[in-house]
Amino acid sequence: PRPTSPARPKLHPLEQVDVLESKIPELAALGDIDGVIEYRMRQLAYHKVLHELHGHPVAQLAVAYTQLGEAYATGQYHEQALTQWQKAKAIAEMNVYDDGTAQRLEVPLLGLEGFIYLQSGDSAQARVKLAQALDMSERVFGDKDARRAVLNELLGKSATEYRPSS
Repeated sequence: PRPTSPARPKLHPLEQVDVLESKIPELAALGDIDGVIEYRMRQLAYHKVLHELHGHPVAQLAVAYTQLGEAYATGQYHEQALTQWQKAKAIAEMNVYDDGTAQRLEVPLLGLEGFIYLQSGDSAQARVKLAQALDMSERVFGDKDARRAVLNELLGKSATEYRPSS
């Protein structure tokens, strides 16, 4: 059974994003990927409000799209995952002018792209994108960044599923 919506209307949208984020690991642990997707959709809606009405950085909106894309990819919803990746990529390419921010956004974009390839069965292409994400994360965030663990795990999965063509 899915927990009831933790978001309360009296909370600021940023607080509602945090409340939803705190519940996602619980849903994931229960194997409720549809619940995770639903919460990621809500978070994305709040990020849109935060950007449009409160002027929050567009980069956070792009990250919200990648998080929803990851949830879709986890649930094997490849087309939806690709759509979210495309939206995040478009935001990064058209609305992010700071080079540092653009590089920080490239890590989740490459990671999601690699994950989509992996979930779609293209392990070779997944390895390329995940390795790029891992390299970029080290340059941008340092070698102790927590995102690197997930990227390494996905890279390991892509390596074990890799079948070289004869």
